[in-house]
Amino acid sequence: LASLVHGFKLSRWRGWACRRNPLLFILHVAYAWIPIGYLLMGLAVFNWAFSPAVALHALTMGAIGGMILAVTTRVALGHTGRPLQAARLTVIAYWVFMFAVILRVFGPITGLNYLQVMQLSAGGWMLAFGVFTWVYLPILIRPRPAKI
Repeated sequence: LASLVHGFKLSRWRGWACRRNPLLFILHVAYAWIPIGYLLMGLAVFNWAFSPAVALHALTMGAIGGMILAVTTRVALGHTGRPLQAARLTVIAYWVFMFAVILRVFGPITGLNYLQVMQLSAGGWMLAFGVFTWVYLPILIRPRPAKI
């Protein structure tokens, strides 16, 4: 039921309409992990294909981690007086991050080597936040640009 409610709520936001603006679209993608996580948790309760750990990773790594990455990139630009435009590396970090989440959540049911799947997922997570640090640390430690 929680999955349906959050899925319905997300569908009303028309997130697909903002797909050309990565700083907005990633917020919708990160939020999508909430109904996915709840759905997987419901399936895990009945022991259908997913474990509670997988569902928990959809909620924590996907929704919480995704929102942290999404919000901090947007807020860092806005609060430092910079245009709200995602750098190419930021968009790459978003893609790497979401690939890592998908790999962590759905990798175990693919039959691939579990340890390799987890290592790739963890590496993607670290790479995404490493790219975030590389791009945003200079933005956050330097003074605001002068207004023109």
